[in-house]
Amino acid sequence: QKAEERESKGPSVLVVGGCDVGKSTLCRILINYAVRLGHRPIFVDLDVGQGSISIPGTISSLLIERPSPIDDNFSQLAPLVIHYGHKSPENHELYKMCVSSLADITIDRLKEDKRTMASGLIINTCGWVKGPGYQLLLNAAKAFEVNVILVLDQERLFNEILRDVDSSIN
Repeated sequence: QKAEERESKGPSVLVVGGCDVGKSTLCRILINYAVRLGHRPIFVDLDVGQGSISIPGTISSLLIERPSPIDDNFSQLAPLVIHYGHKSPENHELYKMCVSSLADITIDRLKEDKRTMASGLIINTCGWVKGPGYQLLLNAAKAFEVNVILVLDQERLFNEILRDVDSSIN
């Protein structure tokens, strides 16, 4: 609401955590809350193994305009999909390049509409949080200009993120 009043960018939320801790479910709940309050957030799915918006092996973003049931897929009206080609982000450089491209296009799309810009982004990630996977999370946070990171079920990951990200990120 503050972003709408100031006509500025809304929250960019990155949801991180290990495998099977509820990241996708939390993203869907946050999206549904936002839509029910009259906002139009963009959902970004960086989990190449799951494919909440498109098929596995892709990363994607989608403008959400109406609530979606927890057990059903999102409306497929106009997703932006980038083909990565693998079910895990093991080709680090290619994955980083795909994420950067998706971020640039998504942020441009965000700026086209004041209501969408104020609604912000909700970003789902994969469960790879150690070693190179952690570096990919930091890269995604930077690429999408994230200002909120939600860490699920990983106290160590939480402390590492506190240490490694800019202090302006909540």
